[in-house]
Amino acid sequence: VPAVPVTAEGARILLLDNDVPRLSGLTRVLRDFGFRVHGVATPAAFFEALKTEERPDLIIADQQLNDGALGLEVMVELRDRGFAMPVIMISADDSPQLRQDIREQGFRFMAKPIDALRMRGLVEALVHNEPLDTGV
Repeated sequence: VPAVPVTAEGARILLLDNDVPRLSGLTRVLRDFGFRVHGVATPAAFFEALKTEERPDLIIADQQLNDGALGLEVMVELRDRGFAMPVIMISADDSPQLRQDIREQGFRFMAKPIDALRMRGLVEALVHNEPLDTGV
């Protein structure tokens, strides 16, 4: 069980997004908020980071990855491997079906474009296991 920081500042985030400029931008924004972020662009790099980096407190993953890979499938595989931590899925696809699929897996969803302050609030709430409204 990972140690939960007293404050969300310093929380460890593993970020998976195949769009390298967006990955860099979101990494920078989250670091500016005080989070420790490790960004990766592929599922293979994601699973490697889980082996070699400090265990994250939270994961943010894009839905549409390269070569037809889907972030939701990667997160389900992660859980099936025994990792239990909060996940925020991000996607430009804001369809009710995708939202439902993500919610059914117990993950949170945020539509692109990402609102930085809303993301910060969601990260802080998840790191602290605070109850959230079901609309996210």
